[in-house]
Amino acid sequence: MSRSHSCRAVVMFSCFAAFLSAAPFALAQLERPEAPSQLSVLTSKAQAGDADAEYRLANAYSKGAEVPVDLPEADRWWTRAAEQGNASAENELGFSYAHARGVGQDSAQAFHWLHAAAEQGLPAAEYNLARLYEDGSGVTKDFTLAADWYRKAASQGFAPAANNLGMLYQHGLGVPRDDSQAIQLFQQAAEKGEASAQHNLGQAYFAGRGVPRDSAKALEWFRKAATQGLVNADYAICYMYGEGIGVRKDFHDAAVWCQKAAAGGYGPAQTALGQMYLEGRGVQQDQKQAVHWLGLAAEHGEALAQNALGWVYLTGIAVRSDFRESAAWFGRAADRGYAVAQNNLGNLLEHGRGVPVDYPEAYKWYQLAANAGFTPAKQAMNLLGQIMTPKQLQEGQSRAAAWQQKTKDIELNPSSLAAIASN
Repeated sequence: MSRSHSCRAVVMFSCFAAFLSAAPFALAQLERPEAPSQLSVLTSKAQAGDADAEYRLANAYSKGAEVPVDLPEADRWWTRAAEQGNASAENELGFSYAHARGVGQDSAQAFHWLHAAAEQGLPAAEYNLARLYEDGSGVTKDFTLAADWYRKAASQGFAPAANNLGMLYQHGLGVPRDDSQAIQLFQQAAEKGEASAQHNLGQAYFAGRGVPRDSAKALEWFRKAATQGLVNADYAICYMYGEGIGVRKDFHDAAVWCQKAAAGGYGPAQTALGQMYLEGRGVQQDQKQAVHWLGLAAEHGEALAQNALGWVYLTGIAVRSDFRESAAWFGRAADRGYAVAQNNLGNLLEHGRGVPVDYPEAYKWYQLAANAGFTPAKQAMNLLGQIMTPKQLQEGQSRAAAWQQKTKDIELNPSSLAAIASN
């Protein structure tokens, strides 16, 4: 019995989801660069053991202020100041160990110095220490302690801490789930100009979570965050124009915002932009550009882009048709839990396109896609089951169960809810 059913490409804009924005690690407020006339005096004081001068000299080496940038030298002076209990230096040194800035990455040292600075009440260090507890970096992951330290920093007006504490309340991590409390914290941080909080507040108004649904307010907050260069806010605006939510549908404006986000390396926007070039929506149709952007997104782990590339190689759009390459991309997306790709991979396995015919494996992927609610996969699974032997059927079902067991604790979404913006 021979059957066929189409492999599906990504649907434009379907990758928009409520991914919240976490603020990045924080540095202490650095002073103005030292004037040449002051630098020699500062160096003399630092060499004499003045902790404040040691800290300020480290800042000069860190920023290249009247001296060449020299991160190891900056860390040497921060260490000297930190060993004398200078809280800002302790925070900077902890940051260096956490991010391998001028020194080797050392989570234990990062925790030691950030904890020392946080105990002195430095808001940036309290926030950074909370990040370590939230991420489980150099310390056992503990959302309750993360919330405690975020709260201390937020109580001193540190906006990034208020934002991240709001995220914990929104997801009930370390604190009771409380959307209204999350909104208050997002609002507090957003009004102080924290871009991540502005984006998160936009998400809340977009979804009607903790506040009445209000597309106009969502767009307003997304724009404020986008003005500060937050790429997921650029993409949120792209999505709203593409779908006509709160604004007149305009694919050209959608493309403009998607291009900004895509150029900033945001995978979902790269996926959407690739699809726009593929279909000629908002941009002049350009299959090479489509493959370029889909390829970037796919390498970033975006399942929808991986599935779309599988479709591109299957159909031979802008590339030579290659069933083996198609199967490989469908496979990567399927492994990330994307039901459409699981269905597509099952189709290739059933018919031996790019891969050997393997009914149990095809049944496995159909069943996984069907379990995720993808109706065409359920139909394909039932039809394939009619021509399989009982042994093959049992094997396919067993493989599907094993895959689900193996991946039940794995985050299968292309992006993490707590995606960390780079410094």
